[in-house]
Order: sequence, then C-alpha cells, then structure tokens
Amino acid sequence: MRGEPDSCARAHVADQSFEHHHARAVTDELVRENPKSTLALNVIAPLTRATIELQRGNPAQAIELLRPTLPYEAAPVSSFRLNWIRGQAYLQLKQGAQAAAEFQKIIDHRGWDVTSPLWPLAHLGQARATVLEGQYRKSEADVRRILPVVERRERRSARADRGEEGV
Repeated sequence: MRGEPDSCARAHVADQSFEHHHARAVTDELVRENPKSTLALNVIAPLTRATIELQRGNPAQAIELLRPTLPYEAAPVSSFRLNWIRGQAYLQLKQGAQAAAEFQKIIDHRGWDVTSPLWPLAHLGQARATVLEGQYRKSEADVRRILPVVERRERRSARADRGEEGV
C-alpha cells in the first residue's frame, strides 16, 4: 500500500483516541490513497467505522460494518480487535451467545497476538456474555480463570515500579 505504515498508524491512532470525526477523516484518506488495498478496505476502514458506530450506540450497524472483515480475523493488524468490537456490539444488543462466540475466538487463538491486552479482557467479556445467557456458574468460572493472570501482571507491574530486577 502506498504510504501504508504512516497511513495505517494514523488511522489506528485516530481510532484509539475516540475522536470520531478525525478517525473517519483519516480512514477516508487511507482508503483514497490506497483504493486497491485489501488491508485498508477490508480490515482497517470497517474496523474504524464499526468502532465509531459502537461508541455512538449503534451496535447493529457496527456488526454490519464488520461483515467484510470475517475472512481477516487472524490478520496481524487486527490484533483481536475485529472479534473484540463484534463481541462488544453483541453485548450491547444483549445477544449473549453471539458475544460469547466472539470472545471465545480470542481466547482460543491467543497465538494470533500473544501480547494483546484483549486476551485477558476476552475472559471478562465471556463472563458478561454468559451472564446474559443465564449461565452464572460458567460466568464465575470465566472470571476465576483470568484472576491469576491479572494478579501476576499486577505483581510484575509493582516490581517494575519499585525498580526491582527480574520483572
């Protein structure tokens, strides 16, 4: 893609900052500069637009915008965000089974991005989704499964803050 690293980085930064107008403008620019780019057309643009719609309270529209991204869920640039946004949209729609399926994809495919902060968060999303389905024991098990990971990260962070070695 022409200008790919710079344009992609700007689109992601704009998306991350939740400045809808700016995110949309940068995404539109990315698509204009790269009209034949699979990455821009089928991953970055739909993801950014779906994130905006989700934040605006339009989860059904977010899911529709993510439809072309389905074949690209494992793309490194997505870093679980396609499944995460889709899962969050299903949660907003109170569709627990569909949300759980999206979070389970993240949990099952940790190797797609082993450092993604969305992997531990997917367990919490899974717990929320199972509550919607009335599966309270499963929800509790999901939370218990992730607590040791969170506690380890907290301990490492505290040691790093104190300047201890072996972090």
